[in-house]
Amino acid sequence: MMEKIAIFGIGKMGLPLACAFAEKGFDVTGIDVNTELVKRVNAAQDVLPQEPGVHALLKAHAGKNLRATTATDVSDREVVIILVPTLIHENAGLVEPDLTAVLDVAKLIGKTLTPGTIVITECTMPPGATEKIGQAIEKAISTSPKKTNTKKSDAKPFGLAHCPERTSSGTALRDIRGQYPKIIGASDAKTLETVSRIYEKINAKSVVRMPSVKAAECVKVFEGVYRDVNIALANELAKYCESIGVDAVETFAAANTQPYCHLHSPSCGVGGHCIPYYPYFVMAGSTSTPVLRAARATNDAMPAYTIDRLAPKKGDRVAVFGLTFRGGVKEFRKSPGLEILGILKERGAEVFAHDPLCSNDEIRALGATPIRLDQTDGLDGIIVCANHAAFKTLDWAAMVKKMRHPNVVDGVHVVPADAVRKAGGTYAGIGRL
Repeated sequence: MMEKIAIFGIGKMGLPLACAFAEKGFDVTGIDVNTELVKRVNAAQDVLPQEPGVHALLKAHAGKNLRATTATDVSDREVVIILVPTLIHENAGLVEPDLTAVLDVAKLIGKTLTPGTIVITECTMPPGATEKIGQAIEKAISTSPKKTNTKKSDAKPFGLAHCPERTSSGTALRDIRGQYPKIIGASDAKTLETVSRIYEKINAKSVVRMPSVKAAECVKVFEGVYRDVNIALANELAKYCESIGVDAVETFAAANTQPYCHLHSPSCGVGGHCIPYYPYFVMAGSTSTPVLRAARATNDAMPAYTIDRLAPKKGDRVAVFGLTFRGGVKEFRKSPGLEILGILKERGAEVFAHDPLCSNDEIRALGATPIRLDQTDGLDGIIVCANHAAFKTLDWAAMVKKMRHPNVVDGVHVVPADAVRKAGGTYAGIGRL
């Protein structure tokens, strides 16, 4: 069994993975450019309070079989895992995947890689990207002054695999341990067998072996694309329901009692590090993706559509409840709440905000005036953009009565419409009557 593992990237997904391997007795080195994070991990501090179970494992293994470092020498490691961000960037109007961080890590790995080491990419990438990572490592090996891998041999100097992370913020450790089986694709049969064996040690639901690295890459990307397209379908049908006087939420629930129907929940937008980005991993390599492109356009338009449900006038005082991209998770990338906040300001509204996960200073830094949840006096509208637990138990009747113009738009289906209406307010939701 492989025992010595290096993980490049010990952030919100990499550190839980490192802890899961350490828990099963592996010797784990976490490598990161963030010197402060490295210090805190080695001191067993709670660096991921939003991830249950991680701190307990960190306290049990930090300084023992789990260490963090900024040094990139992997010569003593038998397995090297890459788990750094893959994002997208816009270039002359085109949206393309950005593999810069992963390729930079590949070059570092190649400088000290020992023959026979297995390199695994866990970060989600466009199909074919792991092969490019392998080529970057090979090039780094060939130009390395140490020449550690330049001996002639029929065997490859390293095995290559893709084992995509299938984790969500807030449940990372649970997901790694076996909420879903691990997807494995490898460059050769021996690597596939070895990698499968090590992941079986930490995943209670075992592994799914794919016939190739590229097939494994497709699995993770397609999971995100499926959700994006189906959310867009839900949003489009929700708009249609509004136009004919039908409640979309009730209608979807009834339709989903048929096992072949799985309509998603409509909402004010799609946020996070994953779903809004993965379609571009496919679209960038193909011109024949009209469904994916239409879905992206539909979901990107939802923040503005949500504001239109409120129809604020210039100078109106509008509060945005929820600035993170979803409830209970302090992540802001592609957050519908932040997009809505920005559009409101562009339209001349005076914008206030509340998020239970943000301090007042953080809310100010994001561009809004912070308010308490009960501080609704003089407001002309409220838009709820994240399904935080705190929003589900509010006294909406009391809040609505304080407002100058009691208009509430529910972008995530957490507001009791009857309570708003009985208090004399107007309620609008995505797909709701």
